[in-house]
Amino acid sequence: MHEDTHNLLEEALKLAPAERAEFIDALLASMDEPEPEIDALWLDEVHRRLAALDAGETETLSSEEVFAEFGNDDRPLVGRSQG
Repeated sequence: MHEDTHNLLEEALKLAPAERAEFIDALLASMDEPEPEIDALWLDEVHRRLAALDAGETETLSSEEVFAEFGNDDRPLVGRSQG
């Protein structure tokens, strides 16, 4: 860790918990820079999914159905094989 960064961390740790939380929020917000290309792709995907839903080409599941199917399984959903 760079010395300036280390000094900043030491100072931040002296803050009250609420002030540290505000500091952390500000740091995290500074890293979440808009990416217009990605935002446009997500908007296109939303429109595609809504059109498919409106056309009856896809089904929805209630949260109860989802949790009934996956809720009793301790494996993570990502990477889970179908079966």
